[in-house]
Amino acid sequence: MDRPESYAGWPSGQTIPKGKSYYFQSLTIYVTISLTLKIKLYQKLVDLDIVFDSSKLKKECNDRTLLIRNYGSENARKIGQRLDDLKAASNLAEVRTFPRADCHELTGDRKGQLALSLKHPFRLIIEPANDPIPQKAEGGLDWGKVTAVRIIEVVDYHGK
Repeated sequence: MDRPESYAGWPSGQTIPKGKSYYFQSLTIYVTISLTLKIKLYQKLVDLDIVFDSSKLKKECNDRTLLIRNYGSENARKIGQRLDDLKAASNLAEVRTFPRADCHELTGDRKGQLALSLKHPFRLIIEPANDPIPQKAEGGLDWGKVTAVRIIEVVDYHGK
């Protein structure tokens, strides 16, 4: 098979040096990236469902002006980021890996709920909305099987 002297992936005007396999290395990288993207796109066919605990909270979270008025501009920005994080995920385990989201399970009177970090001390409180809630065999929430969440509130539960 003859190797082309130039192709779209090579810098304009340059030729491939004889005896080098840059073409095949690039082709391998391209195929790997293409397959990875196709797999990611296939996995993304299932989105994390997001529901709100109240219509008032839904309206608030979808109106930047209300968020700024009620929580300040930095928290409004972070609430938007956390909602975008949830929309980008296909399950709750993915949200756990997002930087600065600090998604963690709560205990005590908030057992069964999870918190996402906003500007300290505020948290976006969510809970799994699957019915039934996925549990591991040894107990505890199965994060990878949670495909629906309910937004409960934005709160500072540290001061209580």
